[in-house]
Amino acid sequence: MRSCSGAMRLLRWALLLSCYLGRAGARAPLSRGESGLWAEAVKKGILESLGMDGPPAFRVEPPQEELRRMHLLYQREVQELRRNRSQTAETQRSVTRTSTVRLPAQVQYLGNQQFRAIFHKTHRLRKEITLVHAKLKLHRHFLDKHPPGRPVSRQEVQVKIHQLTNMTSQEPLQKDGPVLTKVLDSNSLTLDIHPTVENWRASTEDGLVLEVELGTGREGEIYPEGVPELVLEMEVAERRTSGKRRKRRRAAVREDCEGEDRCCRKSRSVSFKDVGWSDWVVAPEGYTMHFCDGACPSNYRPASMHTQVKSRLHRLTKGATPRPCCVPASYEPMVLLHYDSQGALTLTAFNDMIVSRCHCA
Repeated sequence: MRSCSGAMRLLRWALLLSCYLGRAGARAPLSRGESGLWAEAVKKGILESLGMDGPPAFRVEPPQEELRRMHLLYQREVQELRRNRSQTAETQRSVTRTSTVRLPAQVQYLGNQQFRAIFHKTHRLRKEITLVHAKLKLHRHFLDKHPPGRPVSRQEVQVKIHQLTNMTSQEPLQKDGPVLTKVLDSNSLTLDIHPTVENWRASTEDGLVLEVELGTGREGEIYPEGVPELVLEMEVAERRTSGKRRKRRRAAVREDCEGEDRCCRKSRSVSFKDVGWSDWVVAPEGYTMHFCDGACPSNYRPASMHTQVKSRLHRLTKGATPRPCCVPASYEPMVLLHYDSQGALTLTAFNDMIVSRCHCA
């Protein structure tokens, strides 16, 4: 069986034709002349994809047993492609997306080189996410401030962190044992507090309160006035939920949108019998030729951030730069059981034959 990735040529022909039809209003029924143009575009695209100049001049009729075997191979190949597509879709649904969450602290100076840092939960720290890592960052510029007349020196800094609990109670805050004690000398002091943040994320507490104690190893060393900049930096991973899968399934149902002016998937049925190819295309009898058509207003089905920037530039330049176009976002495969240019019965798989989804790019 051959695998043909040249179906893009077919799509190119179909897109050219859809542009022509779109100017005339593709929502209206096709006239006889337009139907003829559509059929010719499909035929030429398929022939180019198969590497053929035209339908085979002759055919070698296989025995019935061979014909049945080829039909069976065709059905198996169709099922295999559908199964692979389903597995790919399921894998895509289960892909974990990671992002970085940064929470600045409300910092209070407690005296004696001690500070209290308070962090509050956001919606991005819900229980469904996975916490990959959590780090507390203290920016060094605070430590490198020196009173006038004192030489500038970079020294090791000892950081000791305690967690304060009992936030929801009227009782005084309780200081737990040290979360960690570490000596650092880098530009940005970074401390791994993953277990502490994980426990906080899973709890009902809204606030995470840390007491940060700084030391330089010098007796009587006094830090300049002010408070340090403390940031809690977390990397979180999120799996798409079943609710989102249902939403995508509903969106897939709405892909077809005859009568819409905005970017969407439109369809034309192609019958190999009607185009005069039933003598050499054995299966399928026909297929639905989808194509993408319609306007791409701002932020409508954007393929990427680049698309949004492109749309904004189009508006700002008053049309001097091109607007986003309605193009295929994904495809479905199709298998053709047909006679090749030598007249032999063969199978050809088109991996990108049928448009399944459209977006603006």
